Amino acid sequence: MQVVEFDFRAGGDYHLRYTWGDEGVFPVRGRFLTIQPEKSLIFSWLPQPPDPDAGKETMVSVWFRPCPNGETEVEVRHTLFPDEPMRARHQEGWTGTLDRLGRLLALPEWAHYKFNKPQ
Repeated sequence: MQVVEFDFRAGGDYHLRYTWGDEGVFPVRGRFLTIQPEKSLIFSWLPQPPDPDAGKETMVSVWFRPCPNGETEVEVRHTLFPDEPMRARHQEGWTGTLDRLGRLLALPEWAHYKFNKPQ
């Protein structure tokens, strides 16, 4: 993932380029709609050419919920798909991405890292 632009505030825009397997590099643009620290993040998702879904804007909502054991549950919902093939492709993408994140955070070097709130 390459970050081209990232204005992390409500109303701010982002521009990313991600690699999907051997299929190449795909740019995506969007806008941060809602940012609630430690609670939720909602943003638009607008694929750019050469993505087969270029120009079809959708919305991603992410919720963060603290768990009693000190971990955080993350729920991602990607909605407003105009067709089933686009929804299926994005479900595959998010599933792979979240699985990789889980494996990364399970590595021993992350065991000592704590995300503490400022005092």
